[in-house]
Formats: sequence, structure tokens, C-alpha cells
Amino acid sequence: IDEAEVRTPIPATDFTAYRNLLEGRRLLHGSDLQSIRRARRMFKEALTLVPNYPAAVVGLARTMTYEWVVRGMIENDLLKESVELASKAASLDPHDGRALRERGYANLYLRRHDESLQDFAQAMALNPHDADILEGYADSLAHSGDPRQGLNMFNKAIELNPIPPDEYPWTLGSIYYQLGDYKAALQ
Repeated sequence: IDEAEVRTPIPATDFTAYRNLLEGRRLLHGSDLQSIRRARRMFKEALTLVPNYPAAVVGLARTMTYEWVVRGMIENDLLKESVELASKAASLDPHDGRALRERGYANLYLRRHDESLQDFAQAMALNPHDADILEGYADSLAHSGDPRQGLNMFNKAIELNPIPPDEYPWTLGSIYYQLGDYKAALQ
């Protein structure tokens, strides 16, 4: 439904909050700074149409984390803002684990490993069959000193989503690196 909605050409003036959300998500499939910032604008536009739209707040949180990664930043302001936005989204919709996933990622990059693991555990409890949550949890486990469990979690994510997005191989490579299997990490 999401893909069909995005393919339907409509004038930009007729965008709904949902359409803005979908356009923002589509733009996040790219990893360039321009796409990330355009996605951020789409999420903000969705929020002007529907204030406190949880999915748009989650999208904003994701853009903050992605920008931090893409720019290779040292200062943590964007990550802290991502944590705040993800926390807000989690309070707006406490039954959706995607906000906790975003907070888990930001906490991981902030090196708050215990908080990251807790966020992913809560996200998985809410959405146990969300492959992206499992993939993020795997990444957090690997960077928190448990790469074997991370690999098991990653394999569960692949079972649920055998044609994964581009970030999955990065996570798998990182897990193999943590395990000391450098040849598999390079592959």
C-alpha cells in the first residue's frame, strides 16, 4: 500500500500527512545528506498537517541519527535530539516499537549500551516480528559485547526479511568483525 501510494502522482500541494510520511521514508532509502535533509522536511511538513503524528516524529528522530552517521560527527547534539524525539514518539504511541528502535540506535551511538539494549528489548516485546527491530537489536548486542547473540538475532531478522535493505550487510559485517571473522566481515 505504501509503495502504491508513493507511485501515485499527485501535485505537491495535495500532499497529506501520510503522503509526506511515505515520501520521507522513501528518501531515507538513500544515504546521502541531501536525501536525509529532504526527508526531514517531509516529516516536518507531515507534523504541520497533523501535530504529534507519532510516525513522523519517529522519522525525524531517524533523520537526526542518519545525519550524525553520514557526516561522521563527533559532537552528539543530533543524537541527543534523536533520543528526545524518539522518546516523544514512544509516549505518543506506546504500542509501536519503532520509536524505541530509533532511541536504541541513538543510544548505541552515544555509547549508552545498557539503555540501547533496554530500548531494543522493549521494542522487540512490542513488535516481535519486525525484522528491522531485530536487526537493530543484533547490532546493539554485538557492540555491547555479545556478538554471538547478535548474529543469532540478525539471522532471525533475515528469516523475516530475506530481501533486506542496504543497512543489513553493514550490521552483519560489524557483527563478523566483533566475532573476529575478518574475512566474513569484508565479504
